[in-house]
Amino acid sequence: CAPLLVKFDVPVIISSIHRVPLERYDAYDEAYTLPLRLQAAGVRYCISGSTRGRSWNARNLPYHAATAVAYGLSADDAMRSITLSAAQILGVDDRMGSLEVGKDATLIITNGLPLETTTQVTAAYILGKPVDLQSRHTRLYDKYQQKQSQLKN
Repeated sequence: CAPLLVKFDVPVIISSIHRVPLERYDAYDEAYTLPLRLQAAGVRYCISGSTRGRSWNARNLPYHAATAVAYGLSADDAMRSITLSAAQILGVDDRMGSLEVGKDATLIITNGLPLETTTQVTAAYILGKPVDLQSRHTRLYDKYQQKQSQLKN
């Protein structure tokens, strides 16, 4: 149906890259290669990483995009699929989705490439205001790092 999607400019929101094939006869990597196949067909798409508005799995969004990279999508296209393409499909690209003068300053700063699992978010901003990244997990990590260093002394 890709030609119809292109003809009528119907964008596709890919809810998950990490899923099993829908049919028994589908290739094992059908979900992983979907972004690349949509792009090759000229279909507008984005990767959401979750279904029906549920955001509990949002933390894994970069890994959905990274899996698409492992199966042929360029890293730049994968980043675009979770940022600007998503904003364009939702009709909010005049305010967000890319770093431009006049747009909302909602962004993250990382210590590595955002699509790699070892990368940590070091700072985050929503509408230009810093987000406190401290959580129970980070406080416990700091506590036990301090305890560990005391034991070594």
